[in-house]
Order: sequence, then C-alpha cells, then structure tokens
Amino acid sequence: MFFSAENTGGLLNIFTNRKGGKSSAPFNSLNFGFATGDDLQNVEENYRLLSKKAGFNKPIITCKQVHKTGIAEVQEVHGAIEVNNGTVSGLFNPLNKNYIYSRIKADALYTETKNLPIGVYTADCLPVIVSDKKKSFVMAIHCGWRGVVDGIVEKSFVFLQNKGKTDFEVILGPAINQCCFELKHEGNLFDPSSVKERNSSSYVNLKNEVRLRCSNTAKDLIKIDDIDHCTCCNKELFFSYRRDKTTGRHINIGCLQA
Repeated sequence: MFFSAENTGGLLNIFTNRKGGKSSAPFNSLNFGFATGDDLQNVEENYRLLSKKAGFNKPIITCKQVHKTGIAEVQEVHGAIEVNNGTVSGLFNPLNKNYIYSRIKADALYTETKNLPIGVYTADCLPVIVSDKKKSFVMAIHCGWRGVVDGIVEKSFVFLQNKGKTDFEVILGPAINQCCFELKHEGNLFDPSSVKERNSSSYVNLKNEVRLRCSNTAKDLIKIDDIDHCTCCNKELFFSYRRDKTTGRHINIGCLQA
C-alpha cells in the first residue's frame, strides 16, 4: 500500500503504490482517483483502508487538479475544513469521512493545521512535498510538465516566502523518469540539462527540472530528497497514464504531526 512512508520529526509523508486496495482492473487495486471510471465504492474503500493504516483521525483533503499553478490553503475552522484557492473558498464538514475531494481547482495545497493530511494525485506526474526544518507547515505540489513550465514550483516558493517560511526541505516522490518521458515539440521549454534529444523527440528529466527550479527560487533550501523510481517502467507497482491511458491514480500525502 505504501511505496514510501516516513515520519520525520513532525511530518508524515506517504507515497502510495498500486497494491493492497479494492479496485478491479484496470484500476487494480489501490486507486484514489474519482474521475478515472472506477467504481466509486471501491475508491471510497481505498481511502478508508489508507486512513486506517496511516492512523489518520481527520479526512484526507484533495483538490481538482488542472495542470496549472493554483494554490489552495487548507485549515480547520471551528471543526470544519476550509479550502481556499484565493478565488473560490469552500467549507466542508469532516464528520465520519475518510476524504474530502473539495473540487476546488488547485495543483498545490498548503496547511499549518496539525494532523490534517493533504494530498495530490499522480499517475506519472511528479509529487512534491515541502516543509521546513521546524515542521511549521506542509505543502503538497502536483508537478505535471505543463504546470512546471508555467511556474508552479516558483509560485509555490514565493507563496511560502510571503508567509515568512524558510529552511525548506523537499521530497520528490515517484514519477515518470527521463527514460520514458517523451515530448515531441516542447523540449525547448525546459532547461537544456533536463533534456536529451533522441529520434526527433525530447526526453525530459522532470525531476532535474524541478530540482533546478527549487534551487533557483527557494531561499534557505536545506535539502531535496528523491524517491527515484520510474512509474512508467514499473507496471507491478505503479499506475502510469502515459503507459496505460485508462488507469488509477496514486495519492501523495503530507501531514503535520502534533
């Protein structure tokens, strides 16, 4: 169920694999995506299983990802969960729920609320979890290539710095690697060090690109850790949209610990 789960002194981060869930093929078996065509009851049961295994006592919060640069702030307000992307705000009742799919458009989520898990969906895109040395916040970022070239990494760190955050610690989760990430016409949008040309196509190292953008934007960047596995290469462990088209979604979670 967990490809990687680590509690690092106040922050629990989880990157799921595709095993241990209830969904049937082609979503087998631990699918968390609601818009994939999977049976809703199976997806809901997968959230229940994940919440139980992780020991969450609050629902997992997600947004509607649109491959852009929107950021939503998540907080607990008088027992309810508020999700605000700066344009649209929603208030959700968390009672007896393992998840809240807010449907508010955003590709990054931020919270300072303890024990409140926030997550982003992936099936080849790069999940990024950001916190600081004090574990005063956590941010989960969905880095698809379109969002990356449009500046979601830079915008996220500007957002954090405007909140007075420093001493950043970054974790890059499993994603499609350069061996499989082929783009026909967009290679010039990336730093040259992130691209290899082969057979009239560009093969992009998305993790290298995100590393560069983190380093160029984030003040007081302490470290970047990398869970280096290719989602497209490993069908046994990972969903991959590029490989399979109709497939499930992983969820990648950051949760501040009280």
